[in-house]
Amino acid sequence: VRELASSQGMPEWQVLAMLELFHQLGVLFHFPSPAELREIVVIQPQWLVSGICKVIFDWKLHEQPMHKQIKLEMKSTYDAWKKKGIVSKRLLERLWGEEEAATSHRAFFTKFMEEVSLLCEVETDTFLVPSLLPEAPSAPRDELFEFEIEALDPISNMAPEGAPLQTKNAFPLQEFMPAARK
Repeated sequence: VRELASSQGMPEWQVLAMLELFHQLGVLFHFPSPAELREIVVIQPQWLVSGICKVIFDWKLHEQPMHKQIKLEMKSTYDAWKKKGIVSKRLLERLWGEEEAATSHRAFFTKFMEEVSLLCEVETDTFLVPSLLPEAPSAPRDELFEFEIEALDPISNMAPEGAPLQTKNAFPLQEFMPAARK
């Protein structure tokens, strides 16, 4: 986009303003930050959805032959993905394609999924996919890891004064978070 605009004499600031406007209108997806997102302009939303759906899907309905091959070649990685919602960078590379042209796309998908909380890094090159976590098992209260989130104002990204904390989930920490294993 920048090269095309530059060849037409359009200054950089106008390109960014145009991309922001088109993003707000829903014509395309462009994220000004972080850097991994800034360099790609998504003009076909299905491309973005398809990339996400290679990681997050209903196992009963959408398991593909590629997944069976991954299970054979990367059994422990596959099991962590399916049973605990843990994915490695190596698995993401496999799912999103290993060819050199896909390198920037993999970085884009990873950062996008982190930005919208579909993925969170728990260790270097290891991610938790919250939507793939199994239902919270029943365990004695003192064995559960609890985390809380604040009710944030979407405009200021700050908690309203006096807003109560809400418990989101509780699960045995050592079972799901690689960094917390014994």
